[in-house]
Amino acid sequence: MKKTALTKDVLRDIKKSLGRFISIVAIIALGVAFFSGVKIAPEDMEYTADKYYDEYNLMDIRVVSTLGLTKDDLSEISKIKGVKESFGTYTIDALAEYKEKEVVLRVHGFSSEQQINGVKLVKGRLPEKSNECVIEAGKENFLRVPIGSKIKLFSGKEEPLSDSLKNTEFIVVGAVQTPYYLSFEKGSSNIGNGQVRDFIMIPQENFILDIYTDIYITVEGARELNSYKDEYFDVINPITDKVKELAKDREQIRYREILSEAEDKITEGKKEYFDEKAKAERKINGSFRGNREC
Repeated sequence: MKKTALTKDVLRDIKKSLGRFISIVAIIALGVAFFSGVKIAPEDMEYTADKYYDEYNLMDIRVVSTLGLTKDDLSEISKIKGVKESFGTYTIDALAEYKEKEVVLRVHGFSSEQQINGVKLVKGRLPEKSNECVIEAGKENFLRVPIGSKIKLFSGKEEPLSDSLKNTEFIVVGAVQTPYYLSFEKGSSNIGNGQVRDFIMIPQENFILDIYTDIYITVEGARELNSYKDEYFDVINPITDKVKELAKDREQIRYREILSEAEDKITEGKKEYFDEKAKAERKINGSFRGNREC
């Protein structure tokens, strides 16, 4: 009985101020919708980003070393149980000049569209010749170089860039995006003004370096997991630990290799020095004998 009376009173009040009631319901509904959107947005963003990573085969682990990385390092990493794929590549910084504008570029090696840290072709085509390159696509591209233009690269250091690259001038044939750079910030550099503006990709065979600068790794089973969830790191962390354990031995091996190369060069330099010294002494002695005979 009381409930029926209460219901009648409520309905009577609603009828008296129907406009206010509808406004309150609308405000509540809007608040609930807004809260639901805010709550689910991070989940949707993480899902979308993870799908993008998987689509272009983004690395799970990046390996770098101050002593450089060798083919033997790459081979040993590929033997680690749980490593799906490993890829040795090169990254250097260089100065680029275009229409009297000088910027610092990060130069990456390009092997194929399916490589680890693949690319999305936005415009043009991918490099097919050693003197071709693709540049970063997007509104923030600092150079804004049209396809068909040429980019000349410079070292920015005392050592010439020809010590690292076969070609230093490239024709732009396309523009790409890569999940390797999720923001427009590329980091800093020790050349130019110190700020890396854009990246370009050139055929891998252009690099004439003896060692890799980077090794990228993908892990078995990681692609099926969301890279923002704990389950993903439960798969990645054990492989990372194995790489770190392997690094202890590989660093010592690499150190001994560098030390041996340095000792060989010292020995070679000493031999050359003593050979030249002996030649000079023979010439001097011969000159003295000639003067006595006179």
